[in-house]
Amino acid sequence: MYDGNMGPALIEALSDEARFVLGDNHYRTPSMADICFRANKVRVAPRRNPYPRNDLGANVRQDIS
Repeated sequence: MYDGNMGPALIEALSDEARFVLGDNHYRTPSMADICFRANKVRVAPRRNPYPRNDLGANVRQDIS
């Protein structure tokens, strides 16, 4: 489910104990960075890299099933 439109409300509803916000590419925007900063959360979202993916996290994201 796409939550890009709901993202800000979801972040603001998080408890103070939640420190990290994990999201997809839609969370890698200046507005989401600002919302996370104001909420004292660390945004974790992938960078937009061209294929083939050969960054350090590529192996972690592979489907190994």
